[in-house]
Amino acid sequence: MVELEVGVFKWPWNERKEMPHRSCFTLLIDDYVPWRVLRPEIALPESLYADLNRVFEQTGHHCVKYSICPLAEGVNWVEDPAYSAYVEELLRAQTLGISLGLEGLTHYYVYDLERRALTNLPELDFFNTAGEEEIHRYMNAGVEILGRKGVGLSGFTSPFFCGDQPEAYKAFNRLGWTWSFNTHGLTQGNDPVVRHGAVSNLPSYENSSDLFGGGGAPPATEVRADQARACVDAASLNGEMCALYTHFQGIHFSGSLEAIEGLLAYVEAKEDIWMGSAEEIGNFWAAKEALRRRLSVTRDHEKDQLHIRGYYTPTKGKVAVWVVPPQGYGVAEAKLYHDAKEAPEPRLAEKPNYSVIVAETEKHRAFNMIAQLKRN
Repeated sequence: MVELEVGVFKWPWNERKEMPHRSCFTLLIDDYVPWRVLRPEIALPESLYADLNRVFEQTGHHCVKYSICPLAEGVNWVEDPAYSAYVEELLRAQTLGISLGLEGLTHYYVYDLERRALTNLPELDFFNTAGEEEIHRYMNAGVEILGRKGVGLSGFTSPFFCGDQPEAYKAFNRLGWTWSFNTHGLTQGNDPVVRHGAVSNLPSYENSSDLFGGGGAPPATEVRADQARACVDAASLNGEMCALYTHFQGIHFSGSLEAIEGLLAYVEAKEDIWMGSAEEIGNFWAAKEALRRRLSVTRDHEKDQLHIRGYYTPTKGKVAVWVVPPQGYGVAEAKLYHDAKEAPEPRLAEKPNYSVIVAETEKHRAFNMIAQLKRN
């Protein structure tokens, strides 16, 4: 048995181009909350949420996450009949494959679950000082509120959370979340980092703040569509993730629905950029990184086989493993086993100097593959 060269591509396999995607794109929209709860003097039409959903429905993309504040200003609007239209659109977003995440519980100040009132402790301090149990209980309160209406969450985001608090990530992992959008690229670069279990910290693209209207709107803010395209181009050139950032109210007051639609068309035309939701990106990155750290390949000379072994977290994502076969050989076929049980036959792609094996990772941990060799 001799160790051979093997690895995992950085981004998922691109079926259209028969090569890995060059980079990744997603859109982050914060403050999913009835705006009249936060600023009752300002009118923000309920139709905005339906219109946004329609954009992603018509384009066939769900490369976006909505961040929800379920107790805005301490008001439980999720279970208030007066705001039922907002919940209906959240449920519709969920059916479209859009990722939904918690944006703190109240977004600004910690909510005392016993007294049912806001405290004077900022969430910033809470996430930096609280332990795993406290954070889990606090976040789970939001999960339960939304869960009672049929809304499921897959991650977390907050402007008060820098992405470096291990106790919080332990709590997020217990909640079954797979992503967290909290750290800008300035200190981390634009590649996700797995923190705990299946939770990936996904950074938003630096210099992309509120490209489609300011978070504190009104007044209306300039829509910087050219800068958005420049961010996409830069990320693609460097093979990074481009996560552009904005707010629901900013989109409305800047009239940028059309600009968002144009940006989605711009990204899609590039063909080599993976347009993924936060959940898809988090799942893929966690699975890939776990597999990359444990991947090995050996050769059985008697049977002319390669035995490729690894491990990944039980999250859904299609990882593309590349392997350089012995000189003069190629891969004739491959069989994949998860925890000793044979899985659907993986796809093969032969390249001049290596072979690619594309495998589904959903709900499995052990990765065992037997690749039958053939002479070229």
